Amino acid sequence: MDKDRNYLKTCFDSFTKVTEQKYGRPFDLRAIEKSVAHVSQNRTLNFEDVRLIQKSKYWTYEKHWSSLSEEDSGPGLERLNRKLDFWNLPRKEDVLIKQLFDVFRHIGIVSIILRFVAPKYFGITSPPVEKILDVRRGSSDVETYINYLENLREIGNYYGFSRIADVDMALWVLHECCFGEKADERMIKEYNNDIFIKTLRAKNLAHLLNISDPQLAKSLLDVNLKLAAQIGGICFEQMVKKTAQKSNSSFESNGSEQSLEDIINRLQACGVIDELQKGKWQSARRTRNKAIHDSGGLTRREVEILIGQIE
Repeated sequence: MDKDRNYLKTCFDSFTKVTEQKYGRPFDLRAIEKSVAHVSQNRTLNFEDVRLIQKSKYWTYEKHWSSLSEEDSGPGLERLNRKLDFWNLPRKEDVLIKQLFDVFRHIGIVSIILRFVAPKYFGITSPPVEKILDVRRGSSDVETYINYLENLREIGNYYGFSRIADVDMALWVLHECCFGEKADERMIKEYNNDIFIKTLRAKNLAHLLNISDPQLAKSLLDVNLKLAAQIGGICFEQMVKKTAQKSNSSFESNGSEQSLEDIINRLQACGVIDELQKGKWQSARRTRNKAIHDSGGLTRREVEILIGQIE
């Protein structure tokens, strides 16, 4: 997958057109964001703010979610006023999500409110996007939503999105392109070839078995050698970069501009790893490149050595 092509950005740019095709009118979610922008500043959420989202002419809330009553939700919102913390996100997102869930008792409604009030940090949880990601289920709806947000954050970081809400919109469009009434063969191919999302989905499913990423890669050796190498390769890259960041702050400031080869060489030059370890990591890097760039020629021994480095 070439991030320069960034098919998910294409999906995001198509959101307005796709919603118009599906619902007969284009959605303007930015307009809804503006209508409730004061909430995060004032730290108060009133039922009138919720009504602005529900009744907005800029989308079709009523097609997917039930209406909320002020009688049921109003008193709880009154008690939350001035207690909602939008300033320490995403660090304290679990507290904020739990506060709202205790009032609304429906994680979908909570995700809608948070998505419009703080679009930089939140997206709407929905079956289409959960299907795209095979989201890992938690022990509660709140925990599952936090897992969902972690997935969106990983994708946002990888593909260069500055807002979680935009990642959510892009993935919703991707679902429509892959599984909707008007399938887009090019997008289906992009999704099927997206190593990063494929690996993310595999990791989500692996949690059902309670195994680590290296264990998952190892378990796939006899099933899908290329996927085992791809998962191992992504884990290896993350391991090397974390090693660099921990050892020297200069890596953190410009690490995204350095190749993996350069980072490994610098780690050896700085004495973080020795010459033998450098050789092993460079060998693993070459295997990782074969897998990620689908250049072929992978051998089982190469992949075993790669996985050995992350184990």
